[in-house]
Formats: sequence, structure tokens, C-alpha cells
Amino acid sequence: GVDITQWMYVQMVKRDVGTNHVNTMQKVGISDGQMLQYMSRDVKTIVVTGIVMNDDLVPLRRSLAAATDADEPQQLIFGDEPDKYYLAIVDSQPTFTEGFRSGTISI
Repeated sequence: GVDITQWMYVQMVKRDVGTNHVNTMQKVGISDGQMLQYMSRDVKTIVVTGIVMNDDLVPLRRSLAAATDADEPQQLIFGDEPDKYYLAIVDSQPTFTEGFRSGTISI
């Protein structure tokens, strides 16, 4: 329920095509290669990188931290597909590189 574009200009979204397939293979006898045992789908990683511009970056950084801090997955919606959503949760530590009155964030 939070639009993060109020704090940042989204510069780049890295989304993979399809899902991450994890193939489990098994060597059969002395033959060359392996046989597919089964395939499963793993989690998908989406990286959002944006630029922030403000005279005071501290409250902005804290607001972004509060907006992205969740204990369970939430709907993640992108403007190019407003009728679709991902159930997403932040994984690992978002980075915020601060400069003079501007910064770059990757979530």
C-alpha cells in the first residue's frame, strides 16, 4: 500500500524472464551425461534501483526503510504492468549510496 516513487525516481528494474528453474540430475551407470530426475522452480529476485534527490537525505532514507520493512510478503506492483503483482519481501540489506543532496538506492 506504499508508493515508493514519492521518495525516489526508479531508474532501473532488473527482472528475470520467467522463473528460476532448478534441475536435479542423476548420473546413470557409466553413460555420458546425466538424466533429469526432476525440475523445481526457485524464488525470483527483482532488484529496483533508483535515484533520490533531497536537501535532507536522512528522513528520506528512514522513510524508505520503514516502507520496505515487512515481516511477510506484500504486493509489489510496477507501473508498466499495473494489473499484475508479485508477492515480494526484501531479502538482504538494501544499499543507499549518498552524495551531495542526492543518492542511489538498490532494493
